[in-house]
This record gives sequence, structure tokens and C-alpha cells, in this order.
Amino acid sequence: MEDNFKVFISYSWDNDEHKIWVRNLADKLINDGIEVLLDQYDLKIGKSILQFAELSIENSDRVIVVFTPNYLSKATHKKGGVGYEYSIITQEIYNNQTEKLRFIPILIGGEAKKCIPLFMQQYIYIDFNDADKFDKNYENLIRDLYGEYEDVKPQKGKKPIFTTKNFTTIDNVISDDLYSTIVELSMLSNPKGDTPKEDRIKINLQIEKIGHELELHEILKLANSESNQNKVAAGICLKSKIKTSKIDYGSDIQVQEFITRELSNDSVYVRYKIVQVINESNILLDILINELKIRQKVEKGPLTQKELQKAIKSYVLKGISNEVSLKSNVQTLISEGKTELALEKLISFFDNRNDEIQKDFLLLSSTLSDNSRNFRLGLVEESQIQITKNRINFAILEIINKV
Repeated sequence: MEDNFKVFISYSWDNDEHKIWVRNLADKLINDGIEVLLDQYDLKIGKSILQFAELSIENSDRVIVVFTPNYLSKATHKKGGVGYEYSIITQEIYNNQTEKLRFIPILIGGEAKKCIPLFMQQYIYIDFNDADKFDKNYENLIRDLYGEYEDVKPQKGKKPIFTTKNFTTIDNVISDDLYSTIVELSMLSNPKGDTPKEDRIKINLQIEKIGHELELHEILKLANSESNQNKVAAGICLKSKIKTSKIDYGSDIQVQEFITRELSNDSVYVRYKIVQVINESNILLDILINELKIRQKVEKGPLTQKELQKAIKSYVLKGISNEVSLKSNVQTLISEGKTELALEKLISFFDNRNDEIQKDFLLLSSTLSDNSRNFRLGLVEESQIQITKNRINFAILEIINKV
């Protein structure tokens, strides 16, 4: 906690007894090292109540809201300082739904439904109704302010050792049945199957380790099958064969047909493996330059080999070849007001491709759903729905422009 950490207490002037209770709470917080903003301390004769409330909420790190039946009544009917303070509080919550909540609801003087506005009832509050439990509840409050919680999440330990389904390994490969072994391995490496991700990585490494031993006609047999997994295995084997041999198999007409055909495959994973093969073969690289006219797709002049490979990889992975780009689809959906559908497509597209970007779109989708639900419950106005939607649209475009 920083030295200038401040807490503002929002409450209603129910009666003298309640004001004393709030004052005692503030005194106790100050005694425990918290700087408190409270009207009883800081609001003097001649000062604006509304300005004090607005500046106190704005300049505070946390805001304690003391809910009572009278507070509920004033907040609901937008009366006095409480009504103004609560309007600021709810607006900030709407505008910052994905950020940590600054507000700490506490309850005294009755049950929650008679003290706390409906919208705020969704948040965990501290119940100070039982005077005998004051010390324990106060400890929970001060711990929350300092971030020193009683129930501490343990540190993440090491991953346990799991037993997985048996699959063929390099150690038990039968040399005269190498093709069948790779087909079996490729089936187990399917991202949509039951094999754990770490095991799939190991399987692909095994395919690469033994792939160069396959005859070229066997690799092409894999390449010409209907299974994308077999095509991926063919790409891995071909990459391994080119990498470990003095012969550039990119000169083979059937290999060239396989490469150019699968550059338009619907699966980004297949296209990615094809790019890896291209990067191992100067012949395939030259063919692709002519086929896709990569030089016309970049703003620079002549590129180095490394820059050109990067351009090819970017070109293929973004799915530009022989298909409408994702970015164009998303921009069209947003212009038509179909933000939800745009997010569905993006979440689906980045599944198993980029977990971090997918999480960003999942968070935006959750925010949009929450906002729509709040509108149906009458908690937000239609204008606020559109403001939030516009912000989400902007965030979507900003993310996809960086991909």
C-alpha cells in the first residue's frame, strides 16, 4: 500500500447514533494507518457538499459505502449528498466493469434487501449488524484495505506426473512399418482429440525425428489423404527430409502441387506446417514468390531471405490466400451492428492458435453480455449500452489490427 492511500466513507445522516458509529469506524481506521476522508472531519461550513463528495470519490483509492434503509431510500430517489454520491459510484462501476472494484459495501441497520440497492446486492458485503462480531468484521475490512487476507491462496506447485494413453514411440518403431507408425502418431496428435497438449508436442517431435526415413512416395501418400492430420504429418516429414538431406525435394512436381494446394487449406495449422516446409527449401521459396507474388504484398523493395520468409509466414497465417480475410469479415459485422457475432467468430478463430488473444475476446464478450443483462434488469439505460458497445468495437478493431 502506498503512503498516500486514501479511503472515503459514503454514508447517510440517519441520526446522531449512526453518525457516531461511522465516526468511530473512521477513527479506528485512522488509528490503523488508513487516511480517511469523511465529511465530519473535512466538510466545513461554506463548502459545497456535492463538490466534496465528487472530489473525495475521485481522489480516494477505495470507497466504503455504509448501507442502511435510509441510504437505500436516498440513493433510490437521488436525494441529497447520498443520491449524488451513489450516482457517481454506479456510473464508475458501469464504466469500469473489467477492473477491480474500488467500492466496499458494508451493511448496518437491517437486512440486505432493505438497505442495499438491487444493483449493488450482487457484490460481497461486510455485515456489521451483529455488534458482538464487530471486531471480526472490522478485521476483514482492514485486511481487505491492506490486501492482507486471512485465507491465502497457496503458491502453485509443480505439475504432477500423469499417466497417459500409450502411443507408439521412437523406441518401439518397426522399421518395415514406419508409414503405419506415423499415421498412428498423426491421429494421436489431433488437437481435437483426447491427447494432452504436451503429449501432442512430443508426438510431433517423434514424427520429425523419424520422418526423414520415410520414402518420398510414402510422404506424398500422407499428403494426398483426406485427413488434415495426415497432411500435417506429411509436412513434418517433408521438412525433416529436406532438412537432413543434401537433396532439395522441393524440385519434385508432386511436392510442389502439395505445397501450393495446401496453402489454401481451411486449417491454419496445416498452412503453418506448409510454411515451415517452404522455409527449408530454396526451390519452394522461389516457387511461392512467383505463385503468390509476395513482393507485391509488401511495401518495401527487395527483401532479404529472412524478411521474405517472415512475409510469407505472415501472409499465409493470416488466411489471405484464396479466402476473405478475417479482419474484413469482422469490420463488416461491426459496421452492421453485429458485435456479438464478430466476437463469436474471433473467439472461434483463435481457439488453439493464440490463447492470450482469445482471452481478450472472451473478456470483451463477457462484458457485452453483462451490460445487456443489466439493461434487461433496468439497471442501465439504452444510451449506456451503446457507449459500452462502441468501446468494445474499438477494442476489437485495435486488437485485430495488431495481429
